[in-house]
Formats: sequence, C-alpha cells, structure tokens
Amino acid sequence: TQSTGHISVLTEMNIKTIIAFISIVFLFLVVLNDYLIEPQKVKLKSFFPTSPLLLSHRGSRYLTPENTIHAHTWALKLGANVLEFDVRLTKDKRLVVFHDEMVDRVLNANGPVRNFTLEVIQNFDAGYWFTPYNHSRSKHMPESERYPFRGKGLRVPEIKEFLDTFPDVAKNIEIKDPDLLAVDLLWEEFKNRPGILDQVSISSRWCDSIDKIRLLSKYSIATSACEKEVVFYIALTKFHLFNLWHYFKKPVLDAYQIPYFTDGLDLFTSDYIKNAQSTGQRLIYWVVNDQNLMKQMYSQGLGVITDRPDLAVEVLNQLNLTQKHNIPSSVINTTSSFFVPDWSPPETHTCVSVSCVVFKNIWLIAGSVLLGSFVMIGFGKIRTTKSV
Repeated sequence: TQSTGHISVLTEMNIKTIIAFISIVFLFLVVLNDYLIEPQKVKLKSFFPTSPLLLSHRGSRYLTPENTIHAHTWALKLGANVLEFDVRLTKDKRLVVFHDEMVDRVLNANGPVRNFTLEVIQNFDAGYWFTPYNHSRSKHMPESERYPFRGKGLRVPEIKEFLDTFPDVAKNIEIKDPDLLAVDLLWEEFKNRPGILDQVSISSRWCDSIDKIRLLSKYSIATSACEKEVVFYIALTKFHLFNLWHYFKKPVLDAYQIPYFTDGLDLFTSDYIKNAQSTGQRLIYWVVNDQNLMKQMYSQGLGVITDRPDLAVEVLNQLNLTQKHNIPSSVINTTSSFFVPDWSPPETHTCVSVSCVVFKNIWLIAGSVLLGSFVMIGFGKIRTTKSV
C-alpha cells in the first residue's frame, strides 16, 4: 500500500515537471520567435508587380460568364492586373479553362468535365446559366432576359487558346486535377513560349502538383502554397513559431492564397499578415467582394482575388494606387461587355478538414488537455490518500 502511494506521488511529480518544462520551453521559443530573430526572406519572382495585386476571379464571374475569353478580356479592361483561372483535364487528355469538377452549374450539359472530349465540351454554351439578377427579380423574367449570354457563342477555352489570347498578361493558374498529367501538359505549353515563366504563377491544393511544377521549372516559376503548406503556415502562426522555423529553413513558395474567413476561423489578422510579409511572401485573400474589406487589405499591401474587379478598381482609385479606368456607360449591362449584378454574395468556405477544425478550436483543445492533466493529478491524490 505504501509503495503504491509512493508511485502515485512520483507520477504526480513527473506530470507536473513535464507540464512545467514544456511550458517554459514553449514560452522561450515564443519570445525568441516574436522578439529576437529575423526569418530568411524569399526572393520574389518577377511575376509579382510592384502595384497592388488585383486578381480577377475566373475572369469576373459576377459580371460575365466565368472563365470565358470574354470574361477575362473585360476583367483587363476594368483594371485587373492578374487573370485568375482554373484548368482541368478532358476525356481526351486536353487542358481546358474550367473551375468545377462537374459542368452542370455553367454549361447546358451534365456530368464531370472528364466525361467529355475537348470537341464535345466546346460545343456547349458557356454562357447558358449566367444571370446577373437575383432570384426574386429574375423569376418573372423571360429566359432571354434572365440569361442574357445564352446563344452568344461563348465556349470553354482550351489552355493553348487562352495563352495565345493573353500572351503578355500576368496569369494565376490553379490546377484543379490531382492527376499529374495536368502539370505535364501545362509545362509543355510553357516550353513553347519564351518568357512565359515570368508571366505566370501556379496554385493548387495538390502538393504533388505544386512540387512537380517547381522541380520542372527549377524553382524559377512563381508558386503559391498548396494545402499542406497553408496548414503549416496557419499552425506556425497560431503557435508563434513562424519566424523561428524560417530562421532555419528558407521559404520556397512565393505567396499564400487563403480565404479571409473560413467557418469561424479568421485568417485576416495582423499575425498572418506580419508573418507573410516578414519573409517577403505575398499574402492574397479570396474571394473579396466587399469594398470595405478591399480597402483594409490594399492599405496593408495585400493582394485581393475578387469577382468584382470593377469595385476593386474603385477602391484603388480612392487610395490613389492605380489610374482610373473609364468604361463608357453605353456598353454596360449589355452582352457586348458586362452586367452589374444585383448582388455579390461572398464565397463561403466551410471548415471541413481535420486540420481546419483543430485550428478553429486550438485553444479550447489546449485548455482541455491542460485541464485533463490536472484532473488526472487530482485523481492520483485521492487514490494515494485512500491507499494510505
């Protein structure tokens, strides 16, 4: 009985010692991170302009049918300085500019992009479901008015056509397919275009795709963080270890593209901004359609991905960060240009991954672990008392 009591006391002392040691070490690392060291900086690629980054999301999907040549043409006319678009593989292994895995939301067809050859998918109408009107207003309209771009000849572009159309424009290409063939096909297009590596930045949630394009280009092409790299960035920021990590390890990625808010997890805070800027990396938030948010972000030197380049340019004009782009009012709200939508709902981003849920509740989890440790110590004391 006496020996059991001694073991319980020793266990209690061990747990207290371990908790105290971890706390002291963590506190030391935080002080080191926040006040005593400077991280290594990345050398930004020439892709990134000195002017504020205005990335038109899928061309400008609330103004014109997304990811069409028409949408991206008008995004540039409105003042965007980077075209943001997505690529996917077709059934016959061609790369097309398309966002969704399924075609249903955009085209007059149903099924995955991979079910269609390039020839077939380009026969569909890429303006079929676009409407600038909210449901309450449009439900009584005739279809020709409700869907103004139907039958206007808009189609899904192949990557080659897209690059040929916008040869000297900065482009942010998001690889949607996990299949590494998409990277190979994209690289083949780049090989035939001298100087293009200075005009493109690659993003993807798939780390294998990002790693491969970095290796193929010998790290000469601008890349944004893949999903695991974003998770690591959030973790290091949450635990105040970002500077310390990059003191020893030089960053290889050029930018973080993240939502400003994701289901209770606020990523538009001074810590995330300070960390990215301390290493010379660009921080780009998506998808920002609110002018007040745009103003806050541009005032802090951040990049913005938006469905409303027209609103973003107004903000940049107010901040004297760009020249005014005048669009004749006679062409607005016509199919020869773009429509000003009734509303521009923010893109919701649901926190579904395990890592996202953990970060969202990190301090609650940490507190629960600490409380559990003390409860275990308390039970150990009770058992010791009873044994004696």
